[in-house]
Amino acid sequence: MTLATWKLGQTGHGPRHEFPVRIDKADHPITQGLTDFTIFDELWNRPGIQEGVTLLASSFSSKEHGGTGEHEPAAMVKSFGKGRSYTLMLGHGVEEMNNPGFVALLVRGTEWAATGRVTVTRSNKSTLPSVN
Repeated sequence: MTLATWKLGQTGHGPRHEFPVRIDKADHPITQGLTDFTIFDELWNRPGIQEGVTLLASSFSSKEHGGTGEHEPAAMVKSFGKGRSYTLMLGHGVEEMNNPGFVALLVRGTEWAATGRVTVTRSNKSTLPSVN
């Protein structure tokens, strides 16, 4: 059920730094109404990604910070029969977990994985961005 893994000899990351997170699939219940944001975090490069994953968001991994110069997966989903799996590659520390974009992806992704739908549009004005 894990959609992304650390693959020895392939996966890595540079130092924690600020980078953009792009919403790639705006029509999914988790990301619907969310906008691109920036976060200060650790960005994984070249994780092992399971087949059949739907990429919801990605992060630009700049070469300046030891990255690939490409967008890397940040949030993804996959269904397994009647079950659902959600993987969020962000949130490696408390500071990162206070980012409104991270909070929105975590809360909405958790609800979707548990129920198959998203009803949370805003649970706390200071932590969740507005969602249409």
